[in-house]
This record gives sequence, C-alpha cells and structure tokens, in this order.
Amino acid sequence: MSQNAGVGTGYREGASYSTVTTEADQDSPYSPTTTTLTTTQSGWGLTCDLRYCRTFPGITKIVQMILALVAFIVAETASCRFGCGRGAFSFFEFVTVTSFLVVLVIFLCMVTTAYQKVTIVHWPLTELITCIVCVLAYLIASSVLAANVNDGAGGGAVGFGFLALLAFVAGGYFAFREWQDEARPRLPVNRRGNYIPAEENEENEDL
Repeated sequence: MSQNAGVGTGYREGASYSTVTTEADQDSPYSPTTTTLTTTQSGWGLTCDLRYCRTFPGITKIVQMILALVAFIVAETASCRFGCGRGAFSFFEFVTVTSFLVVLVIFLCMVTTAYQKVTIVHWPLTELITCIVCVLAYLIASSVLAANVNDGAGGGAVGFGFLALLAFVAGGYFAFREWQDEARPRLPVNRRGNYIPAEENEENEDL
C-alpha cells in the first residue's frame, strides 16, 4: 500500500513554490521511505539548486569570496593605509571588492540556474578568463602592498591577498577542465565504459 502526500504553496507570478512528495510502502517493513524534494522555483523560471555549493567549483567560489572579503576588511584596519602606501591600499581594496562582486554574480547565476537562460555567455570560458584576470590583479596588488606595509594588519592583508590568488588559481583549473570537457567530442561508449571507434559505431548503426 502506497501513500503520496503533496504540500505546496499556491503559484503566482513572481512568487516561489516548492513541493515535497513522500512515498512509503507500508506492506513491507524493510522498504525504505523515499522522499523527493523539488527545488524552489520563481515566477521567472529560475530554480535554486544548492547542490552546486557542494561541488568543487562551488566550494572554490565560496572560498574566493570569503578570502576577498577578509582581505578587504583586514586592509581597512591597517594603520599605515593613510600614509605613504595609500595608493597601494586603494588599489588592493579595489581588486578585492571587484573580485568579490564578480564571483558573487557568477555564483548566483550557477546556484539559481540563470546560466541556462543566458545562453549567449560561454560560462566555462568566462570563468576561466575571470580567474586569470583576478590572479594577475591579486599578484600585482598584493606585491605592491607588501612593499608599502609596516604593520601587522597590512601584512595580514597581503597574506589573505595571496591566499585569494591561490583560490583563483584553483578556480581557473576547474574552469579549464570544464571548458576542455565541453570542447571534447562526445564519443559513444559501450557497456564497459570504453569509447567505441567511429568506424565501429557506424557499422552498428547500419545494422
């Protein structure tokens, strides 16, 4: 005997809704209960898929945003930012804030599946270019700031700047891998997971 239960909020334009479906086989005590949870969807057709936050690219973006934000806050607390290194601090803060906002926009597009709506943008290549630019920007900003700091807070900002640089290197690696996977032709595979040569695949199609 199966029992289905649905719980939801009424759909209206601009609102969000979700549905929970539970199926349980009460005839057998060994049958597990299966629960299906649909993602939240807005009136504009966007869904919130939090599973992206558990992927390597998603985790990398979260780390990038945290390090950029911490680097900015630490740089703001440095006492020498109003001295001879004012220009270096200003450029460093510009890099941290800009990188934080850019990564935040990309992250929200991935979580809300907005990237599926914006088909004109090649997302893996966009992420790769973004990471390359951020790596160069953090390398320059952190190096210039390191030459103009004379207190602990400034040194901490430099340290977080280089950590953010490494996070963007990791993000660029994942973006490059995804870009390569999309560029690689999709070859058919057999039951063992081995690629089937094109000639053999054509013979199978003829049969």
